[in-house]
Amino acid sequence: MAIAVIDLEQGLILNKVLVPSAAVMLAVAPLWPVLGVERTFLGNTGVLASLESSLAAGAGAFLFFLAIVLVRRGAMGGGDVKLAGVLGLLLGFPGILVAVWLAAISGGLVALALLLLRKRGRKSEIPFGPFLAGGAIVALLAGTPLVSWYLGL
Repeated sequence: MAIAVIDLEQGLILNKVLVPSAAVMLAVAPLWPVLGVERTFLGNTGVLASLESSLAAGAGAFLFFLAIVLVRRGAMGGGDVKLAGVLGLLLGFPGILVAVWLAAISGGLVALALLLLRKRGRKSEIPFGPFLAGGAIVALLAGTPLVSWYLGL
C-alpha cells in the first residue's frame, strides 16, 4: 500500500522500499510451504519448489516489464519494472500472472475512463504501481480460485 500511495502522490517507486522488500521476499520464498501455503512449480512441491517458483516469477516479471520499457520508451518507469520483480518474488507462479493481468485490465479501464472524461490526454502519465499493488493483493487473496475458475472455462 505504501508503494501505491507514494507512486500516486510522487510518481515514484523508491528503491529504499523495493530493495528491502526484495530481500524479505527472497528470505520468505522457500518458507511458504512451512507457513501452510502450498506452492507447486513444474510438478514439484516443497521448500525448493517454492523458492524456484518465486525466482522464476520474479525474474520473468522483471524481464517482461524491462522489455516493455526498452521497446516502448516512456511507457512506464524503472520503478514499475523493479516492483513487478518484487511482486513475482512474493506471488510466485502463477500468482504473478494473475496480478499482472488484473493490473493491466484495471489500469486500462481507469485510463480509458480518464480519457473519456477528458481528465487526461493520450500522452498523460498514469502511475502503474497502484494497479500492480492492487493486482497483487487480489492475487494473494483469491489467486488460486481465479486460476482454477479460468482453467475451468
